[in-house]
Amino acid sequence: MAEKNPRATWAVGVMRLEKDPGGNILRDTLWDKITKMGRFRSRLVVGRLGGHWKELPAAELLELRDNGYLWSEICPGGTATMDDINEVINQGNSWEYDRHKPLWRAQYCRQLADGSAVLITTINHAIGDGISLIATLLGLKDDDPEDNEKGASPTSRRETKAAGGKKGPKLGPISKARAVSYGVFHGLTASKWKPDPPNAMSIPDPTKPAVEKRVAQADRISLAEMKEVKNRFPGATLNDIMMAVMTASIRAYLEEVGDPAVKNKSKVRGAFPINLRSPHEPVLKNGDPMNKWAYGTFRFDFNYKNRIDLVWKVKRQIDKIKVSPSPLIQYRLVTVLTKALPRRVLLDQLLNMANLATAQLSNVPGPQHAIYIAGAKIEDLCFYLFAPVGLYYGIMSYNGWVSAGVNVDGSTKVDPKMLAKHWKLEFDALKAECDALGPGVTAPVPRYWF
Repeated sequence: MAEKNPRATWAVGVMRLEKDPGGNILRDTLWDKITKMGRFRSRLVVGRLGGHWKELPAAELLELRDNGYLWSEICPGGTATMDDINEVINQGNSWEYDRHKPLWRAQYCRQLADGSAVLITTINHAIGDGISLIATLLGLKDDDPEDNEKGASPTSRRETKAAGGKKGPKLGPISKARAVSYGVFHGLTASKWKPDPPNAMSIPDPTKPAVEKRVAQADRISLAEMKEVKNRFPGATLNDIMMAVMTASIRAYLEEVGDPAVKNKSKVRGAFPINLRSPHEPVLKNGDPMNKWAYGTFRFDFNYKNRIDLVWKVKRQIDKIKVSPSPLIQYRLVTVLTKALPRRVLLDQLLNMANLATAQLSNVPGPQHAIYIAGAKIEDLCFYLFAPVGLYYGIMSYNGWVSAGVNVDGSTKVDPKMLAKHWKLEFDALKAECDALGPGVTAPVPRYWF
């Protein structure tokens, strides 16, 4: 929260509308709703032991909106494409923001060449995490009386049921005990661990990220097809399938560029946020977004016989992460250290912890039916994270589709389009392997589970 660009951390959301609502209708609609949330009408006051939010006068907020600081229009003329929008996003870290003003902004393209409109929102992570920012989005949409009848999020507890009613393999008591013991050790010592060995995707120096980012959007995957694949694996979740596809995509990219990490079995990991809210704890606190998460660490296992084998290996690793106390220990430890360490020392420790892994990953469930804002239908949603990290993979489900947004730091040599292309290709290959089993046949559980 106290860093300056390009070391600051921003959630960048990209919303494509089927059309421009016209005039300033979208701006005024969003403004009326978002400024009801305290953190969006406040500045962050940072002290030695943390920070607090201080509200700005309404007149000052309106001035920041009207002078182009909080709201601006981009790519005028109606001839721009998504490539032009991506170029605007790539320069997001060059924004010379003022920490004494609200830590967010919106950029709006009224019309692309295909007639659609695009809204880019850039929100500092201090305001909230992915789960609470999705809840914020839902608070901005038009009222829909049928919302309660249109189904649950794809990551609801219903989706964790075993395929075909069959129970999936579970960790044995010894495996659980080892995962818990390792989690305690990891949670207490993670900030002192060494980062992954250098590879094509890692950032050369986390303390000196590039101003420029490079983004790309992968081809979308049908959520229904992904559920079909999930149901081939008893006990698996959609998250297991997504993580397996991501692992296969990264391996395919490293092999394509000739990186020795796969052949040498080098450690390549991804850090991902784990929601620490209790099942009955509200996502928003007093109507405001918030942060309550800690890092989990996932090692990309490139040593698999086929993609079905990969899914089982990924599921086993994620099941161990689920019983690990490491994220909760990290969260408690940071809370204590925030009150004990000078801010600069604390920031360096946290930056080191965040960059132990090559990549950062997020999987955020969005609305599972089309939603509207200011009368315009949202055609597509995706997001990125701009942070001092070489690679970020953001997965989001919306309206029956699963999308993946990829962004890389300008200090790497990664072409995000090359990486993004493997997302759909690897899913199709996994689906083909499942289809080859025969109609409705579940994937056999490998011996190493028992």
